[in-house]
Amino acid sequence: MLKFSGTQFTGVTRPVNAGQSFTITSDVPSAFNSYGSCNKITNWNAAYCTGSDDLGVLLFESLDADTSDRTIQPMKLTSLENNYSYENTVNSMMDHVWDGFYTGQLRLSRFPMQV
Repeated sequence: MLKFSGTQFTGVTRPVNAGQSFTITSDVPSAFNSYGSCNKITNWNAAYCTGSDDLGVLLFESLDADTSDRTIQPMKLTSLENNYSYENTVNSMMDHVWDGFYTGQLRLSRFPMQV
């Protein structure tokens, strides 16, 4: 999720008819369709949103000692409002461990979700 405020454009070509404040989010239909003020921009593989000051990223993770060895995924976040119109499903983050020839096959139980 990228939030822009006080944006100034230069040149003749504009990517969209944008104002000074807007947000660019993932184009997952079950998520951005529930925001109400977003339009999918196919060339960007993203959604362009206006008037969306209440959008953000929820990041949570397991603090257990075995957080890299045992994980529960995927995680699904749904809305209790509007007949569950919002849904975002994510997997845990990939490992960045290198054991010589192979990756470590570990996953950190950390989940970033746009809300």
